[in-house]
Amino acid sequence: MKVTLVHFPFAQPLGQRTFGEVWKRQVRWARVRREGFPLLFTMEPLSGPLLPGLFLAFMLVQMSMPIVSPLLMLLFLIVWYGAEAWMVRKAGWPFASGDIWVWVMRDMLLPAIWLLSFSSKGFDWRGNVIDPKMSTVTARK
Repeated sequence: MKVTLVHFPFAQPLGQRTFGEVWKRQVRWARVRREGFPLLFTMEPLSGPLLPGLFLAFMLVQMSMPIVSPLLMLLFLIVWYGAEAWMVRKAGWPFASGDIWVWVMRDMLLPAIWLLSFSSKGFDWRGNVIDPKMSTVTARK
């Protein structure tokens, strides 16, 4: 009964998934985070580029910079996703240029996943309904 940690994360081949399977997994993990770390979870929408990007757009409109605004927004997105691409490559994880479009889609869907996580208590884990508040597991038939 000993815990051993690896020095570097290893590949976890998940195989092909449908959009619906990925969606359900993301909502399930959002519910796990909501139940396990409620204070941190309230701030989760701030971790993506959507709110900072909207704030930047609002500030540019307030400063009456209509010509510069699209260029600054593009620069913001290049820096945001460039930093993520740099981290992925630095970590030695697989990376293709098409991944950036998937990241953009992920970030656009995050607010919906976050809101949907509040739609019910507990979550379904491999056919078992788990209620974290009651510490119970019910096998689904």
